[in-house]
Amino acid sequence: MESGLPLGFNSLTTPIFSICGLQDQERASFLNALLEALAGRGLETVIVRGYSSDRGRYELITGKGTSDLVSDLILIDGPSPSSAPILRLGEGPSSPQDGSVLQSFGEKGRLESVLAFLLDHLSGIWQQTPVWACVLIGGRSSRMGRPKHLITDDNGVTWLHRTVNLLQPLVDGVVLSGKGLVPEELGEVIRLPDTPGVVGPLAGILSAMRWYPAASWILLGCDMPDIMEEALTWLLSRRQPGIWGILPRLQKNSPVEPLLAYYDFHCRYLFEDLARRGCMQIRKVVENPKIETPLVPKKLLPSWRNVNYPADL
Repeated sequence: MESGLPLGFNSLTTPIFSICGLQDQERASFLNALLEALAGRGLETVIVRGYSSDRGRYELITGKGTSDLVSDLILIDGPSPSSAPILRLGEGPSSPQDGSVLQSFGEKGRLESVLAFLLDHLSGIWQQTPVWACVLIGGRSSRMGRPKHLITDDNGVTWLHRTVNLLQPLVDGVVLSGKGLVPEELGEVIRLPDTPGVVGPLAGILSAMRWYPAASWILLGCDMPDIMEEALTWLLSRRQPGIWGILPRLQKNSPVEPLLAYYDFHCRYLFEDLARRGCMQIRKVVENPKIETPLVPKKLLPSWRNVNYPADL
């Protein structure tokens, strides 16, 4: 694990900062206040300290509200042997890490200044997180009687080809998950096998997240022929730091829609937990408070229509 962090930390994609300066007790008091301020912004933060060369890892100090040590931000209390950028509180004693100090903060307005600095950096880092799309083509299509992703529109374009063409300008990449036959014109699109021992959409999204853990994902089915570009841009526009997933609702009290939904890279740990428990219903992640469930604008509702029977055509 990077930097000797405790097992369970997502140090691959979670921003890490080292907080130095002040006396230990005073710095601890400041970090507690900072933790509360970050929590008020909907951000899960954990604090670690006490790096031990014997154990080769840090000690978890606090992580209010965190789930399995997955967090939006990791703060290291005091100097560390890692390459984490340092935020110095006041002047403080000099140390070998001074060359890595990213910014220093005086006493006046320190909490507000550090909070604003972290929020700004979190937003910038979050904006750099790649977003990919995973299209599921593994269904048996037993109700339709033929592979749904190969059904063509009036112009002879398969539903799958139309979906991929719609996605490619809006995301950083597209993968196909499942055993379905792929048209020759889509032969260069990346294909991923389903996760062994897992069934349904969970097999596809978990495979995608294991393949590229640093990316966030849009998950959708191959049987949604009416998807609009506006629906995808609406979904992507709701992303922000602290939100780990966006599962829309078609009506105020309707169930969430797990397909044509957005899953931040943090959701991998929620999906891994579902798989361990033998629960194959990906909509169960909505039980986590970090998942948003917005109401779909009325004009975009057709995008969430899926087709299952020949009569639906």
